[in-house]
Amino acid sequence: MYLKELRELLRDRVSRVVVFAVPFVVTLLFGYGLSLDVERVPFAVLDEDTSSLSRELVSRLKESGEYFRFKGYALSHEELESLLLKGVIRFGIVVPENFGSDLKEGKGARVQILLDGTFPFQAQTIRAYVETAISGFLNSTPKVETRYWFNEELKQRRITSVGVLAVVFTVSPAVFTALIFSKERERGTVYNVYTSPVSKLEYLLGKQLFVLSVYTVNIVLLSLLVVLLFGVPFRGNPLFFFISSEIFILTSSSIGMFVSMFFRTQIGAVAVTLIVTVIPAF
Repeated sequence: MYLKELRELLRDRVSRVVVFAVPFVVTLLFGYGLSLDVERVPFAVLDEDTSSLSRELVSRLKESGEYFRFKGYALSHEELESLLLKGVIRFGIVVPENFGSDLKEGKGARVQILLDGTFPFQAQTIRAYVETAISGFLNSTPKVETRYWFNEELKQRRITSVGVLAVVFTVSPAVFTALIFSKERERGTVYNVYTSPVSKLEYLLGKQLFVLSVYTVNIVLLSLLVVLLFGVPFRGNPLFFFISSEIFILTSSSIGMFVSMFFRTQIGAVAVTLIVTVIPAF
């Protein structure tokens, strides 16, 4: 039964797409598409104070190279607004006169932030980044700093890409298992099994082990994709991860096997399997 399914997989282009191409593409699309991170945002500065403290503030922003990308100084408000309107920068900072002296005297020192609001969510994120950076520069009082043990930089892409693995390994094995069971009923080839000496247990285990072995390859490939492409550091015991992933695949494929019992067509079995698995997966 195992070798039979393997030969069919090698012959059937659709099955190969379902097993290998779809999980790979979904991981890429969701890993990048659902990421809410805003990185290397271009900005310019209009420094009307030109004091040591104003230069230190700009230097603090320039040092945050992961979040901000300094495009240079503007000579006037009109030039700064022009850079925003042309899309050269995503935000501009105006440091007014007497910024340094007001800060030294303990007065309220102000800076102006001009944001490109074309994409409101990104604008809010950029605003939060800039306000945090400026507040850190202005506020010298002691404060509690939070340290995260996992995903220390709070990268949304790392959260999303890892979460996508759970979605892919819930939906894809279930759909593929429903497909290989319902396909035999739809084509009538299941009657060959009825008249063969293959027992029920051999029939079920042969297909189940085949799905497990195919998706074991996917576990390795997609996990490497998440680690190498999305930069997610692997934390924990690899053996435990592998064993638990195998149990996860067995559970998922069992759902597809169960659904296929009630349908004689591939379309019906796949459609219901998707409905049953997608919502709980997300």
